[in-house]
Amino acid sequence: MLLLFLHRATFIIAFLLLLTGAALNDQRGEDNMYFGSFCFVVKPGFFSGGAVLSLASVALAIIYYVALSSSKSPPNWAPSRTKALPWANL
Repeated sequence: MLLLFLHRATFIIAFLLLLTGAALNDQRGEDNMYFGSFCFVVKPGFFSGGAVLSLASVALAIIYYVALSSSKSPPNWAPSRTKALPWANL
């Protein structure tokens, strides 16, 4: 359960980092200043932080899936012997 929470938390933080960085790095609206009269510049490492968190989110999701699927017992593929069909037991 902890892996699922960490996966979702890192995904949300990475998504917000990448979305905010893309919005602040937009060069189309040069006359429109964000947040009043200041022009914000994305700091170095902002996008790499989002990328690292997104890769961590994927890794946590894979670990969670493997841990969840390995806890289940494998299906029994042995043929079943039925009493209703006597010719099936030949």
